[in-house]
Amino acid sequence: MKKRWSYEDAVSQAKDYVDSISVPGFALSVDKPQEGLNFADVMKADNKQLVDYLVMYGGSKSLLEQHVADLEARRGAMEAQFDEGYNIAIFQLNQKYEAEERKKPTREQMRGEVLMTNPALMDLRRDCIDINTAYQKVLGELKLYTSAYATVSRVVAIRTQAYEEKTDDRRTFS
Repeated sequence: MKKRWSYEDAVSQAKDYVDSISVPGFALSVDKPQEGLNFADVMKADNKQLVDYLVMYGGSKSLLEQHVADLEARRGAMEAQFDEGYNIAIFQLNQKYEAEERKKPTREQMRGEVLMTNPALMDLRRDCIDINTAYQKVLGELKLYTSAYATVSRVVAIRTQAYEEKTDDRRTFS
């Protein structure tokens, strides 16, 4: 017997997908830092550590951008295939009702009938939900790393500006 599908399956598959893409964990806790660099330490980091942050966050951001693009492409193809199959099934069902001279059901009833009588179409719809859930989860990770990269970049810019102002002050008094 086939296990009944639920949205938790999609969320679990999305989590497994994100875990499989080898992006380092994002540590926010000062008490329990994870592998990699702890974001809470950015302000105290020396220049070498800031370079490490930029490399890690920038590299992870790039990897996540590639995965988002991959998931978008897969999602688009799967949704197009579902839409095409669904439209054909709705058309055939309409023809059946017209041939039998029966009253057509509501749109929702027709959708239910199409999905119940076409298990492959129902599975494809579930796959679309699964891939969309993974896409949203990876997109969230991308936004996290994009923000982290931007924050570290701002810290570098502020430090650079402070260094330049300090150097300019020394030249003025010389």
